Amino acid sequence: MMQTNPSISKISIFYHYSLAVCLFIIGAYSPWILYGLLPFLLIVAYGLYRGDFTFSPQPYLYGWLILYVCYAISACVYWDPILSPRRLEYKLSFLIFPLLFSFKPNFKIKLNLVIISFGIGILAASFAGIIKSFLLALNEPVHLSQFLTSNICINHPSYYAAFATIALFGLLLGVKYYYCIPENIMVYAYSGFILIMILLSISLAAISFLIISCLTLVLYLVIAKRKIRLAFIAVFIFSLLTLVALQNRFIRDDFTSSFNSLTSFLFNHKEYSSDKDKINHGDEVRLIMWTVTVQELIKHPMGVGTTRSDATLSEGLNSLGYGDLAIKDINGEIKYNPHNQYLQTGLELGIIPMLCMMIYFLLLIYHGIKSNNIWLSVIVLILTYNCLFESILQRQSGIVGFAFLTCLLLLYSKQQNAVSG
Repeated sequence: MMQTNPSISKISIFYHYSLAVCLFIIGAYSPWILYGLLPFLLIVAYGLYRGDFTFSPQPYLYGWLILYVCYAISACVYWDPILSPRRLEYKLSFLIFPLLFSFKPNFKIKLNLVIISFGIGILAASFAGIIKSFLLALNEPVHLSQFLTSNICINHPSYYAAFATIALFGLLLGVKYYYCIPENIMVYAYSGFILIMILLSISLAAISFLIISCLTLVLYLVIAKRKIRLAFIAVFIFSLLTLVALQNRFIRDDFTSSFNSLTSFLFNHKEYSSDKDKINHGDEVRLIMWTVTVQELIKHPMGVGTTRSDATLSEGLNSLGYGDLAIKDINGEIKYNPHNQYLQTGLELGIIPMLCMMIYFLLLIYHGIKSNNIWLSVIVLILTYNCLFESILQRQSGIVGFAFLTCLLLLYSKQQNAVSG
């Protein structure tokens, strides 16, 4: 019988506890990640000293590191005493996490703990948001709007909904694909609660991603698996959820407004851009920012630098007459970013780095499928989709969350491949 090394067992326990704390913080409130990351770094350093970790580079990790190098070069070339240090600090996760997860432990990472810890963090953020909404309603007549969008979220609604979607898929995949989480009533209760919270956040990106996912599942069941009965059940659940969602006037109006704004923009672009009275909704602002960013990207295909992008956008907005959107704060940062990570990266670093980032995301999705790590592919798909509607890697929530999860799951894939090999 094989003897278990006691020192490895202890390191494994501490490693997983500290990892669980990090994942809980990322799910609950990622700006506090430093409090969980410091113990985690110390445990990895101690394990490396004891010989319980080995340096095992994973090529897919270093896409984040290369991206950080590009940002660092840009911040130094276009040096600004205020913005350059801030940009370098914001993106530091792209440097730390690939290096941190290059050290492979000599024990197996427990994926069920990863999924559950992150899910509990999302649950904590959800309850904190509900409490926040009730506190807002204390001195006013109770109204549904007090429990929607930013009122129900302690983080930005788009980021909360994206990570809630990741937690939802992680739990369902843990039950049905990885077989690391037992199927019981709590799984379905949690899934239902998270779905409701995503609807209350009114993140159109998250809601539309779930709709596309449901339709894809139906097609998969019908075409690939020939399971017509399951497909009908999926269609029924999808239709029921859609009807429930559309009963909410705010969700219905948000989808209608988004659709009307998009069609007006596509079919009458010049008139839309010249109508200054249209800036009354987030979608109008988003479409205007996309327009200005594309125009500036055409003028500057090599990018304008991470520290000069705000000034460039401000000039572009002023030239079109959108002075209200062009206002900058005392640090020189504009109020509205491009609301599209691809355009944001292109404007800052240039078209070639933008295309390289897209290719990197596609490679991560492919690697997740090839290595039978579907949760990794789903996470990167959610990132890729949200990048269309938000500059998702400009806030600490997005940078820390997506970099940490993808790097961790790439390490998990490497372990699994080593075992199967």
